[in-house]
Amino acid sequence: MRFRIRGSGGVEVVAVESTASVSMLLSSELASVRPFMTAVQGRMLTEHKWPFVWTEECEVAFTSLKEALTSAPISSYPDPDKQFILDTDASHANIGAVLSQEIDGQERVIAYWSKCLSKPERNYCVTRKELLAIVKAVENFHSYVYGRKFLHRTDHASLTWLLNFKNPEGQIARWIQKLQEPIDHTRISMAEENSKRVKISFVIFETGEKVEVEGEIGQNILEVALANDVGMLGSCEGYVRCTICHVYVDDKSKEILPRATEEECDLIDRALDPKENSRLSCQCILSKNLEGAVFTLPLTTRNVELEDSKK
Repeated sequence: MRFRIRGSGGVEVVAVESTASVSMLLSSELASVRPFMTAVQGRMLTEHKWPFVWTEECEVAFTSLKEALTSAPISSYPDPDKQFILDTDASHANIGAVLSQEIDGQERVIAYWSKCLSKPERNYCVTRKELLAIVKAVENFHSYVYGRKFLHRTDHASLTWLLNFKNPEGQIARWIQKLQEPIDHTRISMAEENSKRVKISFVIFETGEKVEVEGEIGQNILEVALANDVGMLGSCEGYVRCTICHVYVDDKSKEILPRATEEECDLIDRALDPKENSRLSCQCILSKNLEGAVFTLPLTTRNVELEDSKK
């Protein structure tokens, strides 16, 4: 695929090359599809010892990639006198970013970037994946943002809490240190609905004490607990991993929350005293229909010394 300069407007895909890419015939040979296999459904087919079975999901991913590549929007030239805007996002298997600037009153894309997560990285909790997306995006766009402030936008409210965490440790501390200098400030890019607050309750398992708090739609339960000083210990780093931030969810809320992923279930199995209604608090995101939800804090989620967790 080729690109061409479009005057002062930026860069666009060459139409002839686009047509050739779209009309490319599907072959059962791995080499013919490997260049397009950045989507997770296709990428797995290129892994060692993975059976090459072309499913409907692979076909959809393959077609979507071709359409995206051949209809790519025009990217603009960067203006060194204007502030850069970095949007990042993360999913179960991928992270990505868009670098843009406001030029002539219109936000214009400068560059795109994405990366498939490794198997260990896929085991990260959502907030840690979102933080990894920022770190890797800054590394990728180093030539643009090095030595200057930029605006970071995210739809993940927990990042603002994590970036201002008082005593980070290990890998999280190193990542935050990398980001403290270049990021001017982080702004949550959410719909108006996400600014509304939701009332929920935390119950202390061994005493039955009930604490009512408020949280913003889009926050996770771990963040709400820590922000309201409920006494819950949570960590996304080191030996404790996610095994001490699980909560017991009431029956009604259990049906409302999205079903736990296989990854989350594996981590809950490693937790202390898990039950059928256990969920990782960092994976429980507040929504309007969780108003009045009750989350019970097991003894193991509170007042646990990290040194004891090593044993």
